Amino acid sequence: MRIIVVGGAGTIGAAVVELLSARHDVVVAGRQSGDVEVDISSRDSVRSMYRRIGSFDALACAAGEAHFGPFETATEDELALGVHSKLLGQMRLVLLGRSLISEGGSFTLISGYIFDDPIPEATSFAVANGGVEGFVRAAALRLERRARINADSPGMAKGSFEQFGPFNPGRAPFRCWRSRPPFREASRDGAPERSSGHGDAVLGLIHLACFHARKRPQGGLGARSLLGGAAGLGADRGGS
Repeated sequence: MRIIVVGGAGTIGAAVVELLSARHDVVVAGRQSGDVEVDISSRDSVRSMYRRIGSFDALACAAGEAHFGPFETATEDELALGVHSKLLGQMRLVLLGRSLISEGGSFTLISGYIFDDPIPEATSFAVANGGVEGFVRAAALRLERRARINADSPGMAKGSFEQFGPFNPGRAPFRCWRSRPPFREASRDGAPERSSGHGDAVLGLIHLACFHARKRPQGGLGARSLLGGAAGLGADRGGS
């Protein structure tokens, strides 16, 4: 399968790339590195990426910026960063890529635990994450080519603990696996078994959303996976 990983040089993205590369043709897209450069906040940049790559089987996004800072002094522009980058940027990947994805392909976007467990300093993240999940649920109803779309909601990655840990007392970070697919196939249609733990969930479900892109031809509503602390696999209504 030909899989695009946007944000493939980041903490989660790099681990996803390493996990998938052994069995798939992975195209790494990033703002300053990778096989193709892309700035998801720019419509022209995303179009340019797709022109260079052409058709593909799956896309997983681990990119998107948002503002982090005191809510008391936050400006409208600062809070809007998450909307313009993490939310609209990922929506743009789907809207501009839906005509190029193969039959039965898969889009996997990323939200995050801040939507469910917000902190004032990450209001921009919370707004963007909620928007991503709403978009996934709605887009799944009308995506053509039997394409599937899902949103993964990881916890706090170990690589981000130094920056975000002091604002999240009691939340344990997950580590990103880089050596083996940390999941078990539990059903005949390829849906993953409910996972426990932290890092094993995030890579397992992002991997499955791509690897099993053609195993669920009926499409259906996008699933929401709660990763990195809660349940490993959330309600599955036709997605992975």
